[in-house]
Amino acid sequence: MLFRIAVATLIGSAVLSFMDAKAAGIALGIGGKSCAYWQSSPSRQAEGAIWILGYWSGFDDMEQNIQSVGQDIGEQGRIEEVKKTCDALPNISLSEATARTYWELWKRPAKRP
Repeated sequence: MLFRIAVATLIGSAVLSFMDAKAAGIALGIGGKSCAYWQSSPSRQAEGAIWILGYWSGFDDMEQNIQSVGQDIGEQGRIEEVKKTCDALPNISLSEATARTYWELWKRPAKRP
């Protein structure tokens, strides 16, 4: 129980401060690189897409979601949404862009067919 409280506190403070680039924390691999770096070559785009989906899965697991955030738009849709965030803010890290996109999609109601 204490572990869950500690994790929830850590997550809550991270969510509140993720807009501050210095508070984004340390991301491994391409997640620590800028959005511009991610988009700079096809191989980096592929690497980043895989990284985004893994990071996204981690958010879902951490939030204990029954259904993945953005499930209605699929994997490619999630990547495209992160790309939109990156296009608007090319100097932020891929991890920050993914986190921002995740929480924006989390706040919206899921699209229905």
